[in-house]
Amino acid sequence: MPDFPGTEAGGKVGFKAGGKVGPKVGFKAWPQSPAAKPGRKVYIRLAIEEWQRLNEEYGGIWSVLKFYNVSKIYDEEVKVPALTDINLEIEKGEFLFLVGPSGAGKSTLTKLIIREELPTNGQILAEGRNLARLRQREIPLYRRNIGFVFQDFRLLMSRTVYENVAFAAESLEMTRSQVKQRVPMVLEMMKLADKAKVFPYQLSGGQQQRLGIARAMVNNPAMIIADEPTGNLDPENSAVIMSIFDAINKR
Repeated sequence: MPDFPGTEAGGKVGFKAGGKVGPKVGFKAWPQSPAAKPGRKVYIRLAIEEWQRLNEEYGGIWSVLKFYNVSKIYDEEVKVPALTDINLEIEKGEFLFLVGPSGAGKSTLTKLIIREELPTNGQILAEGRNLARLRQREIPLYRRNIGFVFQDFRLLMSRTVYENVAFAAESLEMTRSQVKQRVPMVLEMMKLADKAKVFPYQLSGGQQQRLGIARAMVNNPAMIIADEPTGNLDPENSAVIMSIFDAINKR
């Protein structure tokens, strides 16, 4: 646990912030704290208040994503290593590129992030929570905080631009009112508002990729992963797509 002035790591206290269950953190009575005697309820309340103060003061204690000595080995008998002793920390607001030749482990790392696979060794923490400890029913909820943009777009060709984004929103169990609010908003952001009623096959490659980004952004995820998003585009459209990602990251 991080060492902050005036605090000592102690018992664990869970709390909720912004509608989400926060990481477990605790404090033994800090200086001038009345928490030591009045009872557990006061202790918990003061621990939460201190956590919130520290969270604001230090800009957030937990990284968005952290890999600790992560290794992934396929086929335990022949031991084919895909990743070996990876240490990686991603902070809120960072814009990162993962580059490497085919077989370097890029896809494996992505699968670990979205909890499609588990590491053979090491730990992966998402905002302080160990992904290996997620229950099966919690995995879809975790993935709702991740937007994924595919190289080959993976659009629904029989549905309109609006319906493609709305389908993604509905699959995330957004209400009708939320869908009606968010879909036009992200289409406007992607400069596709005037294409809402057309079908994906009527769009250019760059427009199709922007539609893929709109679909990934519809629930305002904490993290967006893009798998070679410019691989099928010409240089001009590639520059447009990267400028969009840069603008999203700065929002």
